[in-house]
Amino acid sequence: AGHIVRRVDLAALNFPMLRTTQEFEHGAVPNSLKDAAEAIVWAEHIVFVFPLWLGTMPALLKAFLEQVMR
Repeated sequence: AGHIVRRVDLAALNFPMLRTTQEFEHGAVPNSLKDAAEAIVWAEHIVFVFPLWLGTMPALLKAFLEQVMR
């Protein structure tokens, strides 16, 4: 009722996975993720929908969160 929904399709995004602590601490968020990062800041609530892989989230979701939450 009156809510605005923004959807991010991770499979459609092209971004590198972080591989070192140096990349995590000093690298910049890739341009391909800037809109997604802005959508997260804008959101009051966030819902993640994904299948469980070995009891946890898929690697693509983990890589996405590592990139946009730093």
